[in-house]
Amino acid sequence: MRLITKKLCYMLCLYWLMVIQIIFESFPVSSSAHLMLAQIYLQKWGENFCDTGLGFSFDHPIFYFLHGPTILILLFFFAPRWSLFLRRFTLLSSCLVRLLFFVLCADLCTFFFFILFHMLCPVMLSFPLVLGLSITALSLLSLYFPPNGTRNKLDFCSALLIGCAQGLALLPGISRFGFTFVIARWLKFTPRAALEISFLVQWPLIVAGFIRAVLLDWPLIQANFLQTIPVLFMLSATVIAFYGLRFVVYMINTKRIWWFAIYLMLPIMLCFKIKEW
Repeated sequence: MRLITKKLCYMLCLYWLMVIQIIFESFPVSSSAHLMLAQIYLQKWGENFCDTGLGFSFDHPIFYFLHGPTILILLFFFAPRWSLFLRRFTLLSSCLVRLLFFVLCADLCTFFFFILFHMLCPVMLSFPLVLGLSITALSLLSLYFPPNGTRNKLDFCSALLIGCAQGLALLPGISRFGFTFVIARWLKFTPRAALEISFLVQWPLIVAGFIRAVLLDWPLIQANFLQTIPVLFMLSATVIAFYGLRFVVYMINTKRIWWFAIYLMLPIMLCFKIKEW
């Protein structure tokens, strides 16, 4: 009976973390920070998620599989842009090659930070979550007076800077989406271009993570995610995340993206609450 109870608790915790991962990927508020806080609170008030002997924590590579819904969301959300390239492939082929080169440069910068942080693993692990969330909040708050961006084409220097911003977002609490979007805006990109660039430089990374999870952790994926109930949870979270992204775009278009900095006061306060335990 106790084993059944522990397994049920494990599955509920897994579903909860799974929903958080999928939904908060569409918002500039750091999904990883929300996963960390959720797991800490689950450990505080429920069964210990990490010590049940049945599962793994949110940073297990299997969670890269949950990039799959994000990939689908981005495919559908930016379908008009993808279809434009496909319809005019011959005319835009040179532009596409140039764009892919700049995206590669940005992701190579991100990979450099990934290697650097893993070499300095103790430093990365000791980086305060509250500091990362504060950096995200302050960067979003800087768009209270948004710059008048007119650029819509990525260049080499901008790609390197955005890639570095994406690399810094590997630190706990720094939102990859939020930080790269803000940097792109201050590089004078239009809101639409900044949004597209932010997700475009992320695209190869999440696809690689998804493929890695499928190839190396398929038995775990089948056992934990590809069952009726978790699939329903994933589909529901994917729909919410899609409309969540539309809401974020609305906030960007109405120059209220900085409102998410106010929301981030909540997880920041939760971090201080955790320190009191």
